Amino acid sequence: PDLPGFGLSDPPVAAPELPDHVAAVQGFVEALGLHHIDVGAFSFGTTVATTLINESQVCVNEGRLRVDRLALVSPPGLGTISPESSALPQRSSAAARRGGFRAGVENTMRELMLCNHQRVTDDLLDMMVEYVGLTKYSTGPISIGYRMLDAMRQLDLPTLVLIGDHDPFQNHELALRLANVREALRGVDARIVNRAAHWIQYDQPALVGQVLLEFFGPG
Repeated sequence: PDLPGFGLSDPPVAAPELPDHVAAVQGFVEALGLHHIDVGAFSFGTTVATTLINESQVCVNEGRLRVDRLALVSPPGLGTISPESSALPQRSSAAARRGGFRAGVENTMRELMLCNHQRVTDDLLDMMVEYVGLTKYSTGPISIGYRMLDAMRQLDLPTLVLIGDHDPFQNHELALRLANVREALRGVDARIVNRAAHWIQYDQPALVGQVLLEFFGPG
């Protein structure tokens, strides 16, 4: 589903807050008539997923929503943000001022999203220019302020966490972040994915696909 403010969703009257995104996913699940699901989430989506799961009072079609397994790819809130990564939006904005909107998107792809720059093709840039153009507001403030480790402490289900070793939001303290995750959530399967930046599943699609298939299991 397109979350509020993304994709083909209607333009929001005001910037959506985290509860608005959670409510949208609840409505999506309810519309499908589902009670029993696994959840996989990426980046900002991990804040929506963990909030959805921790709100145990959520009911779907007069029944309680049950989530069996959770995969979190590149979640925010696992540690401090480095000055270099904090300046990424400004550098992409500067690139856009110099070379146009597409140049700004390409800078983000190269500095933040992808470690393997051979994947930054014209087709990918065409796609991302379209997608970014449809994005109606920034989720950065929600991600920055989200207490992911506290949210993890409330979870009680098998959970997989993937972090890219070249993710500029994470790589300045990889070992500490792994330790933080493992302290917060007992029995978590927390892994560093090598040669991957923030967009892990695009940098290492075969590896990540296999890991997710093994984690979620058959069916």
